[in-house]
Formats: sequence, structure tokens, C-alpha cells
Amino acid sequence: MCRKSDRAGTSSYAIVARSVRFWVRMGIVSTVSVAELKSAIVAALQQVRDGQAAITAASRNIATAQGSLTAVTTGSGHDAVATAQAALAQAAAELEQSLAATFAAAEQAEGYAATL
Repeated sequence: MCRKSDRAGTSSYAIVARSVRFWVRMGIVSTVSVAELKSAIVAALQQVRDGQAAITAASRNIATAQGSLTAVTTGSGHDAVATAQAALAQAAAELEQSLAATFAAAEQAEGYAATL
């Protein structure tokens, strides 16, 4: 699987490392144990899984909307229909890309946690 960064262009490892440095700098924690770091990664991965479920649900809704729009506008030559269909297709593609990015980010985070 290709190793992509999250949508902001930063790897999961970099996000965790930056968070830990921030916590130390702010005096929130003076040190972070390996167990605490692993626990934080597990919590972040759960948030990623929740996000993946939301993206999957949104993808299904977009597919349903595409089907419904096609069913009710078949034969219409109106530009607005074509524009709406194109926008829905773009939304579906972007959701698929987002889902792929979350899988790549989770893979990186799991890999990092395994090295601890």
C-alpha cells in the first residue's frame, strides 16, 4: 500500500511527535511514557476508524443521490443536471481519496506504535 500523508500533508508520525513536543513545551507533561504514547495512538486510531465509518456512510449517500438524480432526470438535456451529476461524481471521488488517506495514515500510526 502506498504511504500517503494525511490531507494536510503531514504524516501521522509527525502529528503525534508534534503533539508530544507541544505537551512538553506547555508543561502539560514533562515526559510521556511509551505506554501513554501507545494509548494516545490507540485513541487516535479509534477516531480515524470513526471518521472512516462517516466517510463510508457519506459515500453511500452520495451514490444513492446519484442514482436518484439519474432516475428522475433521465433524458433531460439541462446543463444543471449535468453539472449536478458531475459535482456528485467529484464528491464521490474525493471521499474515496479521503478514505484511502485515512487508511494510509492509520497504517503509518500503527507502524510507529509497533516500533515503540
